[in-house]
Amino acid sequence: MNIRTYYSILQSLVSPEDMVKACKTAGYDKLLLCDDNLSGVVEFYEACNKVDKEGEKSSGHPFKIKPIIGVNV
Repeated sequence: MNIRTYYSILQSLVSPEDMVKACKTAGYDKLLLCDDNLSGVVEFYEACNKVDKEGEKSSGHPFKIKPIIGVNV
């Protein structure tokens, strides 16, 4: 797995929060982040553990996603 966010400069334009929202919509329960550094770990972790009350009504996926944190060295 090699999923990156905009914290890996010049390799992705996706924010951790947008990535988590897309995965919630797709029904994922786990998500791996493997940026080139650890700068986005806190934002990624918080986004994964956020329960989306509004999304519960619209998308039906209020659950938390288990964050898996890695780094590409």
